[in-house]
Amino acid sequence: MDIVDRLISDFDTALRTVAGVHRAGRPSPGASVPEADLGEHDRAHAAALMRVNHVGEVCAQALYQGQAMAAGDPAVRQSLQQSAREEEDHLAWTAARVEELGGRLSYLNPIWYAGALALGAALGTVAVIVRQEIVLFIMGGVFVVETLSVMLQVAWFKYTRRRYGEGRRILLMAPLHHHFEQRGWKETQVVVRFWIIPMMLVLFGLSTLKLR
Repeated sequence: MDIVDRLISDFDTALRTVAGVHRAGRPSPGASVPEADLGEHDRAHAAALMRVNHVGEVCAQALYQGQAMAAGDPAVRQSLQQSAREEEDHLAWTAARVEELGGRLSYLNPIWYAGALALGAALGTVAVIVRQEIVLFIMGGVFVVETLSVMLQVAWFKYTRRRYGEGRRILLMAPLHHHFEQRGWKETQVVVRFWIIPMMLVLFGLSTLKLR
């Protein structure tokens, strides 16, 4: 794919992400869960929390895309793009849930997307310039772990189904943040802690940089 095709593809991805028009390739895990009898206040509150969740998915897409744009290695770029595609279901599920609750998506999604895209591209560029690409994986450790959690969950489920005739899971639900939600963590707990950990990883990654 030449540079023009890549730019068109990236622009199309950005528009679909910001507009919230992605379609899920898998059914939502909550589709079979009976709808709770929520009052107007609770529904509004749940919609607001889910809107925050959707913003997180928007930012994740932008970070993956920004890092992929800066990646010099085609294999690394393809891996980042694949990770973004695997997260599209979560983007679609959160958008659909916001609509079900009578809420709306964030009007600031273009700003969140632009900021995360710039951050991802900057981190990727810095890592390539100083020839320490491994720092990129340290700084993006949360996204690496989230992706690995899905891969391990799927691989273990397929292995145990073939070995024992019944699929078993390592986590209650993948990716990892859904596992903590299933364990009883509140949405705000997951979001805040998944903010704090990347900040610490970025600081650690920056501390390991050795400019040449």
